[in-house]
Amino acid sequence: MWPVDFFDRIGSWLQRQLGRVTKVDRYEFVSGTIIRQCGSSESDIVSVSDIVEWSIYHEMVFDVITIVTSRGTTLRWLDADNSLINILRQYAGSKMVAES
Repeated sequence: MWPVDFFDRIGSWLQRQLGRVTKVDRYEFVSGTIIRQCGSSESDIVSVSDIVEWSIYHEMVFDVITIVTSRGTTLRWLDADNSLINILRQYAGSKMVAES
């Protein structure tokens, strides 16, 4: 009998691969802006210079990142593979206000 843990790991791996292929909640840094891929044709963009503050809220499988912009907009983005966290730490690290 196969251990349940094995199937959990396979399922998680397949979910990550599917997310990479479909580019859902994938982040990249291009010319001073962070681009969030929401699907094959949709995307959200925020300029690093527009970020006033940002926070990380760790969950079990993913992190919730809250970004407050200079226009007063609050963005809540999910980050399953730490790509957004790495971008924010590198380009807007001084604007981080909380991690929990």
